[in-house]
Amino acid sequence: MKRKESVLLVSRALSLLWGVSALEEVTYLPERLHSFVHYVSGGSFLGFSSSDSYLSDSYRLAVVLLFIRIAIYLALAVVFWKCGPWVEGTLLPEIIDTPGSNEGTRDQQDERPMDYRSGATHGG
Repeated sequence: MKRKESVLLVSRALSLLWGVSALEEVTYLPERLHSFVHYVSGGSFLGFSSSDSYLSDSYRLAVVLLFIRIAIYLALAVVFWKCGPWVEGTLLPEIIDTPGSNEGTRDQQDERPMDYRSGATHGG
């Protein structure tokens, strides 16, 4: 499998993962919105305003953060589905050999058999 194909495969898999995560977060919306509306509208009959209620503020924050999380998951899903140059560089950066480095990729190394007793290579 070529580099480009492998990056595309991984980016699409991550995109699907984040898309499913966004759908999972959407399933929490009815409960959070119901609780938020309940505590905002129910605070007035107890004798305090809804702005002073800890639970209404807590559920307001929970709803806002849930929308932000869904937006982030969907944005990541779209960006990774398109698999642009930034995604390709993030998932599998290019390996640059520096001068003086004796390490290289396996393709660059000498494939001649090595005599492990003396450390010399055969055939040349």
